[in-house]
Amino acid sequence: QTIAGGQHVNPKGLFFGGASLEQGPDRLQRYVEDRLADVRHLVVVDVHAGLGPFGVDTLLVHAADEGDPLFVRMQETFGERVSSMDPGRGPAYRIKGAYDTMYPRALPRADVYFVCQEFGTSNAVQVAKALRAENRWHHHGEGSIDHPTKRDLRRAFVPEDESWRQTALDRGRIVIRQALELSAAAVRYE
Repeated sequence: QTIAGGQHVNPKGLFFGGASLEQGPDRLQRYVEDRLADVRHLVVVDVHAGLGPFGVDTLLVHAADEGDPLFVRMQETFGERVSSMDPGRGPAYRIKGAYDTMYPRALPRADVYFVCQEFGTSNAVQVAKALRAENRWHHHGEGSIDHPTKRDLRRAFVPEDESWRQTALDRGRIVIRQALELSAAAVRYE
């Protein structure tokens, strides 16, 4: 939580959240508000890497608790890999201003089914070490893109292991198919 949760104090520190919404996320939010205003159901799969056991994906969802109808629906759709995005109930960390809160804010009349698919890579200490080294090089070194810290950071999030990569692709396909099934079911139940 301390590292990945972000901070709003040091612009050169890890996971600086900024003082306002960055240009890219701001444009995405406006696009969603403009183009999807009439959407009644939205299923979002947000893919990440770096959290959890090597080669295993965890599906993080917002839910009050495991009895929450949303949690039950998501678990029925995506299976036992579903876990709460609440750091007190699962492996996630709390962040401010992410896509999981942007979609419901941008589409207040829509039922938003948001799942974050997190693929485990290295252990948390190795990931933090790679992040810290790359951040130091970026802000206090030359910052060039062709540097060992940049390659180490990439490997921390995308391991050079063919079985990991194949598993990520296979599980990604499965989750996208399940998301499409959830979307179709949501329309049928209207």
